[in-house]
Amino acid sequence: MSKKLAALFLTLFLLAGFAVYAEETLCIAVLPETPLINDLPSENDQATLYAESIYDYLYTQLRSLAQEINISSYNLTLAEFKDAYSTTLCMHPDLFFCENFAYFPSETILTSVFPRYSTTDKTEIEAKAAKIEAVMDELSEGFDELAFESEILLLIHDRLALYAAYDTELKNYGADDLFLEGKAVCQGYANAFYALASRAGIPVGFVSSEKIKHIWNAVCINDKWYHVDVTWDDPVADRFGKVRHDYLLKSNDALLELDPGRDDFTPLENDSTEYDGAYWNDACSQIYFNGFYRYYISSSTPAVVRYSDVTYKTDTLVQIGYDWTNGSGRYWVGAFSGFSLRNGRFYYNDSTSLYSCDLNGENIRKEALSLTAQEAQSYSLYGFYSRGNTVYAAYGPKSNPTSLTEYAH
Repeated sequence: MSKKLAALFLTLFLLAGFAVYAEETLCIAVLPETPLINDLPSENDQATLYAESIYDYLYTQLRSLAQEINISSYNLTLAEFKDAYSTTLCMHPDLFFCENFAYFPSETILTSVFPRYSTTDKTEIEAKAAKIEAVMDELSEGFDELAFESEILLLIHDRLALYAAYDTELKNYGADDLFLEGKAVCQGYANAFYALASRAGIPVGFVSSEKIKHIWNAVCINDKWYHVDVTWDDPVADRFGKVRHDYLLKSNDALLELDPGRDDFTPLENDSTEYDGAYWNDACSQIYFNGFYRYYISSSTPAVVRYSDVTYKTDTLVQIGYDWTNGSGRYWVGAFSGFSLRNGRFYYNDSTSLYSCDLNGENIRKEALSLTAQEAQSYSLYGFYSRGNTVYAAYGPKSNPTSLTEYAH
């Protein structure tokens, strides 16, 4: 056979092969609304997520709106790629515009995938992505200053509960919804927590209960697994500055003791009771760290208190007391106070005014935010939180602390 004839046969063969490839019908891989439920990673797998090239590669390709992504070098089956794709989307809420993907069903090992996007409007994508990234940066600020993973998770838990409110209209389901709108249902809370914990390099996953139609997170610290449910630690209706810690780093048994109704969840393997009795169970505000001390509003006292990681003792710095009357001589139980640290001073409130003190609970002063004497006859302050240079306080009638109005100062 001449070289020209051989070349002709080779060309026809390649063209025929290409025609078969091009005419093969693509299949759409349908992902669940919240993937990776009960599919918990190993500590080694997820602690190095950001060093794993597949996640970085997919993120870069998806943000650039690639129509085809070549993954031949990763040697992944369909199931393996689904996990990698789902993990990438969970890690990066700014990929909110990414949906399912298409693939060639004849391939045992996938060579290319074809993403499906809800929008390809780059202006819209970049605007929303910038806001999502800005909020995530704000909520993760200071991660590198904390020595222990439990402290990082506590910080994520508190900041997320303060930033978000439960979406009682049941419209917002994603982490992107939570970061953009400031509210979401449990799925949004769990996805947002996943993204922030992944950013910190902490192994994290999802746990669910079909009986109560609920989803929350599981995290791994030193090869031990714990439950974290930010949704159920964030009061409904939303209370400014209020953060419970009942569902933070709980063992299987402790979680079931708190809520027997979710007993159909898949128990965590190798769980631990180490944090079941932690000091933060008494905290009803964000917790601040300073050396070996932890500062917060105690729900049992109520007061501004300081807990020592060395002595394991709690000292009362400022007594707030049960200051919230219903207007008829009876008092609402609990501390309806926010808690904030700014410029070396702690800020807290009673039923009429905002106050601040130094780190020892001394040099107390009344701040500019106060109800007038006339307002205080019928209304009370029911907490606050601060972001940037603004304090957002909540006030409402003494008879109904759930009917609140926001005041920005």
